[in-house]
Amino acid sequence: MLLLLHVAYYMVCFMEGDIAIVPADVTSCIGLTAYTFSILMLYYVIFQIGHLWTVKLLVAPRPYHVINKSFLFRYVKHPNYYLNIIPELCGLALIFHSWYTLCIGLPVYLIPLIIRIRQEEQVMRTEFDNY
Repeated sequence: MLLLLHVAYYMVCFMEGDIAIVPADVTSCIGLTAYTFSILMLYYVIFQIGHLWTVKLLVAPRPYHVINKSFLFRYVKHPNYYLNIIPELCGLALIFHSWYTLCIGLPVYLIPLIIRIRQEEQVMRTEFDNY
């Protein structure tokens, strides 16, 4: 569901931006900055998690799956969502001035994202005593 919503969000942003035909301005630059930040965070999260990074909700066998206690993961729960996906979607909407997508699409996207975060929390609490 999240993958479908992600693709749909991108498509609608592009379409709304194409219809509006707004030239690049300060808002677009702020969006590009947020989008760039999100991509950098994605690469950092993948680097930190390594072979465990996946879009699927699964726990690898014990020797391979340990809780990441690096600085980022210690202070930000679910950095892939909060520092990658949400800034990515906000940034994309700002780049294209896709206000309807931002105001309607983002809250719709957040519903399954919150469900996903809760599912991950449950799995982690079940599998790891020290989570």
